[in-house]
Amino acid sequence: MEQISEEVAILSAIRRGEAPKPTPSRRSDRFMVPLRVRILEGLAFQGRFPVARNLAVGHLEPVKDLQLRLITLALALSLNLLGGPAASNAAAVPLGTNLLVNGDAEAGAGSLSGRDVLTVPGWTTANNFTVVSYGAPDFPTADSPGPAERGTNFFSGGPSTTGSSASQLIDVSAGAAEIDAGTLVAELTGYLGGFSGQGDNAVLTARFLSGTGEALGELVIGPVLAADRTNTTGLLFRGATNAVPAGTRQILVTLDTVRTSGSYNDGYADNLSLVLQTSTVGPALSIAPVGDQVAISWLTSAADFHLESTASLSPPVQWNVANDLMTVVGNSFVVTNYTHEPQRFYRLRQP
Repeated sequence: MEQISEEVAILSAIRRGEAPKPTPSRRSDRFMVPLRVRILEGLAFQGRFPVARNLAVGHLEPVKDLQLRLITLALALSLNLLGGPAASNAAAVPLGTNLLVNGDAEAGAGSLSGRDVLTVPGWTTANNFTVVSYGAPDFPTADSPGPAERGTNFFSGGPSTTGSSASQLIDVSAGAAEIDAGTLVAELTGYLGGFSGQGDNAVLTARFLSGTGEALGELVIGPVLAADRTNTTGLLFRGATNAVPAGTRQILVTLDTVRTSGSYNDGYADNLSLVLQTSTVGPALSIAPVGDQVAISWLTSAADFHLESTASLSPPVQWNVANDLMTVVGNSFVVTNYTHEPQRFYRLRQP
């Protein structure tokens, strides 16, 4: 009986589906469920590479003696570090808890009118980013779609700005051993939304950085557009997970808001969370852009696993060995492939 360890990197633009209604808990272990496939729906491309959108938990038929876990390895073509992110210097990296400071916008005051640009504790902000109280005129109320457990405030793009942002830089160097062994996964979640039928929106990004600031990968949720909200003012849950790339020592989390109409930037967010967990599934795959190609890598400690790929997960699935031109770089195996296909799925298999 063969043993399977699955880490599937998705290079696709899959049709967006509606995310499931989450439980009120901010701590999630959905990715620990065995014999299930988590489907990350609504991938969108940034440049030529995919960015995770709108986590939905779906099911494929369970396969006997097989454990599958789909993860999105979402990457950008370049890293844009906006000046002066707020630093969080922890003596240790706690697992299973939210690493974001003031992820729920409750640490400071909220604007009662929505027009005030306020200081946001824990975040470095730019371009009128602010915090608004639920129930401010023409803003989400306590009864609008949004978190079941919401406080008084939520994040908002702010007045008189086409784009604003808030960021935090999280030090995870204390978890270097676990990260470099490929045993940690990151889960990024939050509620994102906007106003009525307008397209104003918010996107939350977690960028995995080396100690020198080199981009190693990223995880993205959002945007939630007017069609997703059925033109209703409010916020919807979004989430995604990713293996923490080897070499990660910092995680830059940025909330970007965009105004598409009107004079106010109605990109909204609340209950933002970044949680690191120990992976219970075998060796992790990572993916990175290299020109018009992608480099798929995994640790050399998993030398008895083979890389396989397929163009579709529709049954019957035909997996083919994809170890062509495999090289060793540092402590990782690396396979470089072109990205001409609309989609490609990868897994590691142990015969």
